[in-house]
Amino acid sequence: MGFGDKSLKKLFFVNIFAITGILLFFFYSSLLYSDAAQSFFLFAGENLIIQQVSNFLLLWIFPMFSVLTGICAAKLLSDAEIKKYVLIVVKSLLIPFATGMIIFVPFQIFTGMRTAGSDMAFKTLPAYYQHLSAYFNNGGIIFLSNFWIFFYLAASCFILLFCRPLLAKFNLNDVNVHFILIFVSGIVFFLKPVFFFNNAADFLDIFLPFMYGAFLFQYENVQEKIKRNRHWLFACFLALFCFNIFLNFSERYGNALTRHVVSRALIWLGLLAGIAVFKRYFDKTNGFMKTIAECTVFNMYSALTLVIAVALVAMRFITNQYVLFFVVAIVAFLLSFVIRMLLGRFKTMQLLFGMRSELYNEII
Repeated sequence: MGFGDKSLKKLFFVNIFAITGILLFFFYSSLLYSDAAQSFFLFAGENLIIQQVSNFLLLWIFPMFSVLTGICAAKLLSDAEIKKYVLIVVKSLLIPFATGMIIFVPFQIFTGMRTAGSDMAFKTLPAYYQHLSAYFNNGGIIFLSNFWIFFYLAASCFILLFCRPLLAKFNLNDVNVHFILIFVSGIVFFLKPVFFFNNAADFLDIFLPFMYGAFLFQYENVQEKIKRNRHWLFACFLALFCFNIFLNFSERYGNALTRHVVSRALIWLGLLAGIAVFKRYFDKTNGFMKTIAECTVFNMYSALTLVIAVALVAMRFITNQYVLFFVVAIVAFLLSFVIRMLLGRFKTMQLLFGMRSELYNEII
């Protein structure tokens, strides 16, 4: 099976992985300032500028994490026996998912119960956090809190297992791939919610970029083609993002379909522009970024809970929204780093919290 240059790890993927784990804390911190009618958890007052930070990071973090997981899963599947592959997926994704549902979600429920009725209460989704039925209150399936990413990625890994014969034949290393291939495939990605709804659409948000990572972005020649087009890719992304901000601040212009297509196109362009820029300018790494990359899976795991915990304290002392935003994000990130370093000394903790995931060996 082909996997680009098997002997050489792509250092720009290390940097993307590390940055993704850091930005996650700023994403969850920005959710403090969502519209009160759409608030995800704690509400610190509405702030339209910080909301744009949330919108921007949402376009990049989870799709990029899915792409990188798809790349790593394809590499693992090409090298390992099926039994080992399944075992690694279980250890890397499903065990941490189960641990989070048992340990972290009850804390989130408890927090919701304590803040119910106060100015810091959960707004539109109180049922998810204020009683135990939160576990079974998301359209008939288990409510996954922020651990849905592990659940959906595990499902994607198992689906990829059945695509192993296709993956073995689908080798783009020796094919002169026209750049339009990437855009044709991308159309499926950013238009898919028109045809799928609810949980199916949520899963496809993870599954499709995962498969693009496995079948497309893993190849060196595809990465090079993206890199060579970095200038206009980034320019298109920036222009479309500015247009999206205009639509967000203006209720007069743009119908629902226009907003939908723009937001989906931004996700796809964000993936391409991100890979292009990092491939060209950040294809070297250092010890600090490698260490942060090693913490990324745990960051993905702990970010929401730590942001909630830090915000519950910080909101009592900090009134300025911008200061609070940065303080919550930075302190939560530092706490996650310290906790990971402490718990990472114990093999049992590594297993429970996915700290040394073999699935991501291609990157870390």
